[in-house]
Amino acid sequence: MIAIIKNIDQKYFYLNDIFNSVSEEKKSSGYYSVKKRDNIYKSETSGVTGDFKIENDNFTPFLSYSSQQAKFNNGEALDSENLAIGLKKEIDYEKFKFSVVSIFGLTQNKYLDLETETQQTILNENLGQFAAVNYKASTEIEIDDSQSLNIEVDGKYGLRRLPAYLTSFTDGDLSVDDAVDQVLSGGFNVEYSKFFENGFVLKPYTGLSLNQTLSKKIDIVADGEKKDMAHYMDDDLAVKAGLNISKNTDNFGLNFNLEFNEQNGLKDSQVSISLTKVIQNNISKKIEGLPIDPELEKLFDQLQLAKENERLAKIAGQATEENRVMKEMIIQLIKENNKLKTERNLLLKN
Repeated sequence: MIAIIKNIDQKYFYLNDIFNSVSEEKKSSGYYSVKKRDNIYKSETSGVTGDFKIENDNFTPFLSYSSQQAKFNNGEALDSENLAIGLKKEIDYEKFKFSVVSIFGLTQNKYLDLETETQQTILNENLGQFAAVNYKASTEIEIDDSQSLNIEVDGKYGLRRLPAYLTSFTDGDLSVDDAVDQVLSGGFNVEYSKFFENGFVLKPYTGLSLNQTLSKKIDIVADGEKKDMAHYMDDDLAVKAGLNISKNTDNFGLNFNLEFNEQNGLKDSQVSISLTKVIQNNISKKIEGLPIDPELEKLFDQLQLAKENERLAKIAGQATEENRVMKEMIIQLIKENNKLKTERNLLLKN
């Protein structure tokens, strides 16, 4: 009898997925990643992250949702839905940039547990919580007008709590105790940027990080025997490499990112895409009385003119209806007046 191990390495990379999706160039983004640990499991995660628009420049709130499906080689499975809310703070100081991203969220987990002798499977569900914070400090070294080098150091701390649960098989019980996973990570990244005349920016990058698990073993009892499981990631070195392609114009911003990670046998590949429409910002500027793009100004004025014409047409329609009613009333009065004249003439003749 084998339990679904609440792998902390999966949750560590899930936190990375969120942090990557709220980088400084992204306002809203979708991402997809595949994680695989040889002879243990394969996991797929898809998610979306978007900023809230507020007038406060001190921080930016955001919301993130993701779905994760993991299949284990022994036949077990894990299906999780994660919802997180967070805050992003960025500070420029002289030649350095600093950022802090904090998140808090809930995770709904469905475990498919397997009894290895009878091949009996049972589905269990529980609700967990997670929180994390990511600190970054970076500086940019300009090579020339079209090239630059960015050096960044970062640190992450994440924790996740999952409640105890019990699976009762025909041949015995599987008991998994309450668990609080914690991970601490520190590393650095190097990014090269190449700017092209057509507006595209090419950014290959690489990085290293040292990760350590601060949690204890998970207490597991199966068929009356203790089968406690230790976590991965004890002083493990993670290596990553990626490519980022972006283009920003006056009307939109496009960002594509492809990244690969490897850590002690755990391999992760991720694709993320973000798109920002600037037209919303221009409309806000119009309301605030600030200068905006001339083409968008024309479109905005045409919209206002169309609305005014629609209003005038509505008023004209109401006036036409009122004129029709007045005409009918006048005709009716003329008829009544002629009738009275006829009756008066008859009376005078008699």
